[in-house]
Order: sequence, then structure tokens, then C-alpha cells
Amino acid sequence: MKELKKRNNQIDVARGIAILIVILGHSFYSLDAPLNKIILSFHMPLFFFLSGLLGKTAAETRMSFGVFFIKKIRTILLPQILLGVISYCYYAVFTIVIKGGNIYDIDLVYQFWRYWFLQVLFVTEIVFFILSKYINVKKILSTVVIIVICMICTIIIIDFAFFPDESPFYLNVTPMALMFYSSGFALKPVLVKENIGGRESLFGKLVIIILTSCLLVVVALHNSSVTMYNNNYGNIFLFLISSFCGIAAVWFVSDLLRNSKALIWCGKNSIVIYVWQFSLTFKNIVEMIFVQMAIHIPEFFMTLSVFIVCVLVVIPIVVFSNRFIPELYGKKRVN
Repeated sequence: MKELKKRNNQIDVARGIAILIVILGHSFYSLDAPLNKIILSFHMPLFFFLSGLLGKTAAETRMSFGVFFIKKIRTILLPQILLGVISYCYYAVFTIVIKGGNIYDIDLVYQFWRYWFLQVLFVTEIVFFILSKYINVKKILSTVVIIVICMICTIIIIDFAFFPDESPFYLNVTPMALMFYSSGFALKPVLVKENIGGRESLFGKLVIIILTSCLLVVVALHNSSVTMYNNNYGNIFLFLISSFCGIAAVWFVSDLLRNSKALIWCGKNSIVIYVWQFSLTFKNIVEMIFVQMAIHIPEFFMTLSVFIVCVLVVIPIVVFSNRFIPELYGKKRVN
């Protein structure tokens, strides 16, 4: 397949939708809230799948392992470190100034370690790069073998607690992440085309969106809440169904919205948005505001308030930092 010379808007839109869903999910106060159960059932698999769509083999990157490794440290682990620094500073201010606590109450290591996604993405991309040097990952059979091995490894890890929940670089999650990453890479020749969606009518796309969304809702609500960072999937087969239904729904929605400049911007800056929205916990602040005002509102409206505040605060920060200090995210300054 000929490499695209420009960014694929549909992937950026899908990533934009995904990061907004992540922010909404993090705004909930309960894992068992119906909408949050639906979000948890597919939102992180969606990110790994989309990363797979953007993935390249070792031969395609034309990089040695050392160069590739350094690049991933710069573009993935550097934002991870930044996330930890911001998180520690935020919690220090919140603990000392607002709660009147002691700085020693904050676990420094935990603030850097507890954010799992970028760590898992880093390991997943390194593993996939190594695999692509020795096997033809573009063959369907290779993808099937990788998926089967990943599923077996995940089941073994879950059943025998081979890794602790918060293992180094969350290696307990890597097999499942690699499965979705490999699935995205395998579907790249089919999905990543300039005329994607041209074969289906608008009616056909809407039907797919409605069917996959309905199935997603039914399956996700029937399953228990998913927390991927510790391989808690409830019924793993229900999880896989809801994950791929969510991925399909978002993909076709992103096709319909592929010209949305706002979503494209969010997609291009998804990792940066992730860093800031995860670092700043607006739940405590919003909750304290309503308590001080003696206003009691339902949990859903509290969640919506947190989401709105997060978006309004994070987006200007992302715009400013991208403009003046892009090096924080491993980006090159554009003059």
C-alpha cells in the first residue's frame, strides 16, 4: 500500500473523539455509572487500535532499534514524566494550601507511576517493532497468531496473577494492548485510505453506527465495569465484543465528522490533552465549590460540570504550551 504523505483526518477525528470520551469518563465519580461503564468498555482499546492504524514496521520506519527506542522515549516517556511532575505539583498545592495537609502525605513515586496508558503504549510499540523485524506482521496469519498468543498471555496473567496490578511499565496489560494495536495495524490497508467510506452510503454508515452502538450499550451494561490497567475485564468475551463495537461506532462517526476542525485539533493533540487532563483532578475543586455554595446537585450534573471545567481549562493550556514550549512533549519547535 502506498504511504499517505499527509495526515489522515479520519484518524485524527477518531482520536479527538476518543480523548473527549476519556475526559468524560474521568469526570465520573463512580465506575458503575451506566454511561461510565459503557465508556470504560471500549475507550482505551480504541486508543491502542488507533495507534495500530498509525503503526509502522521496522522496515517502514527505516530506523535502527536504538534510534526508534530513543524516539519513543522522547515522544511517549517524556510526556509521561511531564504528567508526573504536573500531577505532583497539583497535589502538593491541593494538599497543603486547600486541605491544610503535609507535603509528606504525597507519594512522589506514585504520582509518576500511576498513569499507565503511556507506559503501556511505549512497551507495546517497542514489542511490535521487534516482532516486525523477525516476522511479516502484514500477513493475516501473523496477526491471528499474535492475537491468539496475546489472549492466552492475558488469561494466564489474570488467572495466575503472574504480574502484580501495578507491575513495572504495567507489563500485565501489554498483551491485551498489543492485541488491539495489532488489530489496528492489520486493518490499516482496509481503513486508512483517502476515499475511506466512499463505498458505503450515508444510510449504510448510520445503520452501522446505530447497530454497533446498541450492541455496545447492551453488552457493556450486562458486563461488570472494566478497568484495563489491572486487567479487570469482567467477562473477557463480552469485553471484546463491546470494545470492537465501540471502535467500529467511533470509526464510522469519525468518517461522518472527518472535516471537523475542532476534533482534528483534539486528535492531533490527544497525548498533550491526556497529560494535562489527567494531571489536574478537577473533581475535588468542583465538588468543593458546590459544597461551599451549599448547592446539592445530582451526580450526573456534577460529572458534566467537571467535564466542562476540564475542557475549558485544559485546551488553553495545551494551545499555550504547544506554541511556546513544545519540547515538553517531545515535539520540535516550528518557526
